[in-house]
Amino acid sequence: MNPQTLVTIIVIMLFVAAWYSTNSKRNKIYCFYRGRDKTIEARWINLNDSYVIFRNKKFRVDTRRITSFWYKGGIHFFFPTKVNSLEYYWNSIYPSNPDDYQNTWLTPENHKLANLENAFQSYSKGFAPPTGKKQGMIMQYLPLIAIVLVVIVGFWAFSNFNNISEALTEISNKVNTIVK
Repeated sequence: MNPQTLVTIIVIMLFVAAWYSTNSKRNKIYCFYRGRDKTIEARWINLNDSYVIFRNKKFRVDTRRITSFWYKGGIHFFFPTKVNSLEYYWNSIYPSNPDDYQNTWLTPENHKLANLENAFQSYSKGFAPPTGKKQGMIMQYLPLIAIVLVVIVGFWAFSNFNNISEALTEISNKVNTIVK
């Protein structure tokens, strides 16, 4: 295998990995938690999740307080991608407000509203139709299977280009001898 082909394959694989990683982060939120001891924890959650758990404590997800930043972890070091984020502090179960960067303190009124909201959600879940089925084993690994198939087809095409090239050269030589 010549060096140009190897470099091309590596570049294509990097772009496929970056594309897959960017698409997997499209409907996710990157949540930060700042603890009392000034440590920071981070966790990915789905956009439609209603809470995130840090240190065995549930924190509410408020999509009105989502901010964005350029994520540069892993493959995104080469291909930064814009992701949604929420920031939590130890003294509030609600994310900080991006307009004034203040926390919503947990007061009895807020606690009562949260409990009322949970009651309505649990009541309405009884009337909701069941959500989709669990993801099957094949569907779970479908992106990986697709990447492996692309690599196999690419290797097959690369290994057969010599045969195709020789056949075309032979046909060209025959046509040239007939024409002369």
